[in-house]
Amino acid sequence: MPADSQSDYRKMSRTDVFVIAGEASGDMHASLLINELKQITPDVTAEGIGGDKLASAGVRLFYNYSEINFAGFGEIIKNYAHIRKKLTEVKKHILKTNPKILLLTDFPGFNLKLAGEIRKDFKGKIFYYITPQIWAWHKSRIKKIKKYIDVCLVIFPFEKEIFSKAGVKSYYVGHPLVKMIDSFLEGKAKKTGSNNVVTLMPGSRLQEVRRILPVMAESADELIEKYNCNVNIICSGNIEESVFSELIKNAKIKRIDSSDNLETIYNSNFVMTKFGTATLECGLLGTPFCAVYKASFFNYLIGKTMIQIDFVALVNIILKKGAVKEFIQKDFNKTNIINEYLKVTNDEEYMNDMIMEFTNLKKYFETAKIDKPAANIISEELTAL
Repeated sequence: MPADSQSDYRKMSRTDVFVIAGEASGDMHASLLINELKQITPDVTAEGIGGDKLASAGVRLFYNYSEINFAGFGEIIKNYAHIRKKLTEVKKHILKTNPKILLLTDFPGFNLKLAGEIRKDFKGKIFYYITPQIWAWHKSRIKKIKKYIDVCLVIFPFEKEIFSKAGVKSYYVGHPLVKMIDSFLEGKAKKTGSNNVVTLMPGSRLQEVRRILPVMAESADELIEKYNCNVNIICSGNIEESVFSELIKNAKIKRIDSSDNLETIYNSNFVMTKFGTATLECGLLGTPFCAVYKASFFNYLIGKTMIQIDFVALVNIILKKGAVKEFIQKDFNKTNIINEYLKVTNDEEYMNDMIMEFTNLKKYFETAKIDKPAANIISEELTAL
C-alpha cells in the first residue's frame, strides 16, 4: 500500500465491515451488497480488497484485487511468496483495526486461508457471501467453513440444505444477478437491425484470457469472413488494452467495456463465454451461448480429479442437464464453435429448446423463497455487535 494511503488508514475510525473480493464477479456482487447495506445503515464504514466497483461503492481499498488474483495451480505456486506476503499484511491490518464484520466474497483459496489464520484472534463475526462451490469440487472445504465461518450467505437454494446438514448457520439470500437482470430487463426491448451479432467473453483473469481468447479470435475471424457476423468482445477493465491488441488482429471485432456487458449480451444472437458467472448472465438474459474453457495441461489434470459433477457451466448444473454446449480443452476449437453457432442460428427447434431451458432457469430462482436479503442480515448483526 502507498505511504499516503497508510497515513489515511491510521486516521480512520473503527471499520464496521472489511470485505474481500478477489476477482471481477466478486467485486461486482460485493459492491451491490455494500450499496444495499448503506441504504439500510447509511453511516456504515467499509474497507477491504476489491476493484473499481467496490471503490465506487465507497469501500476504501486496502489492495486492488489484482494484487492477489492468480488463476490456476501453476500460477498460484509461482506467485506463492507474493500471495503469502499480501495475506499476512491483510491479516495484521484486520486484527489491528478489529472490524465488526469480516465479509468474505467468493475467492475461496485466499479467503478460507485467511479465515483459518485469523479465527482464533478475531473478535468480530466472519460472514461468507457467495460460498465455495463444495457441491462441485473441494468437498472437504465444508470442514473449514464449519470451523472458521460464523454465517454463510448462499446464493443458490440447494446450498442452504448442504450447509445446514453440516451444522453451518446459513441463509439463502437470492442470487444478486437475478435482481440485477430483472431490473435491467424492465421495459427493455432488443435493438432492431442485424440478426447475426456474436459476442466473445474471454473472462477477467489475464492468464485465462491468454489461453482462451486466441481460439475465440480465430473463430470470430471465420464468423466475420464467411458468415458476415458482427463480432463484439467484452473487455475486462483490469486487463491492459495491449493484451487485447496482441491477441486480436481483426479490426472488425468491436471492443466493448465490461460495464456494458448486460446490454451487449442481451442484443447478441450468440455468445461464446468462459465458464463462470457469465454463463448465468447469458441464461437469465435469454441469449443462446456456448461455454468454453482451456486450462494448462497441469491444471486440467488436477482439476479433473477434483471435480465431482457432470457439468461445469452454472446453467447446466442448476438445470441438471446439458442445456448448452460445453467445450473444454481439445473440444474447445474453431470447428466446434462455428458448428454450434450455425446450429443455433439455423435450427429453429434447437434454438427454441435452448430458450425454453433458459425460461426454466428463471423459474428456478423465481420459485425459491429467500430467507432474508443479505444486507438486512449484516445490518442486524452490526446493530447487535
